Amino acid sequence: MSNEGCHSDTVSGLVIIDRTYAFAGNDTVVAIGQPLQLNGSGGTFYKWEPETGLNDNSIADPIAVLQQDASYVLTVSDDAGCPTSDTIYIKAYKGPAIYVPSAFTPNNDGRNDLFRCIAPGISTLYFFNVYNRYGQLIYTSNNSRAGWDGNYNGKPQPMGTYVWMVKGLDYKGNIHFEKGTVTLIR
Repeated sequence: MSNEGCHSDTVSGLVIIDRTYAFAGNDTVVAIGQPLQLNGSGGTFYKWEPETGLNDNSIADPIAVLQQDASYVLTVSDDAGCPTSDTIYIKAYKGPAIYVPSAFTPNNDGRNDLFRCIAPGISTLYFFNVYNRYGQLIYTSNNSRAGWDGNYNGKPQPMGTYVWMVKGLDYKGNIHFEKGTVTLIR
């Protein structure tokens, strides 16, 4: 009944909408055979597919050991059964090792704009340094996801050859040190 005494087909009440937000993690790289802790989130119940390489596909944080590239689909649900899914892509490299390209083109076209190392199996990156032809340090980082954009103090550096050095500790406790040159192409 309404406030005026009329019959009404409207019902008021609290409505609860159950929702899950599956997150399988950020895409990553590993060394072949390196244990990788996956960290799923977003629900109450978890299922990773395929099961290949996982120690338990029904928990949020299984361990994956890969022999080749893989992708896993994580489906999460809650007590009401509302499922959502997300996918993580994992690139498996021979390693532990540090891979560094021989050239890059920082022209903001979205391809090869950053000069960085790929470090599968490296648990701690001590440094990734770039030097100009005068031996001046113009870039340094301890984050393998970061990279040099071809600038120094906000100024684009000229085309040419630069020296790089990288040092890191792998998941087995071994030190890796590499050095070489890169060509900056504009």
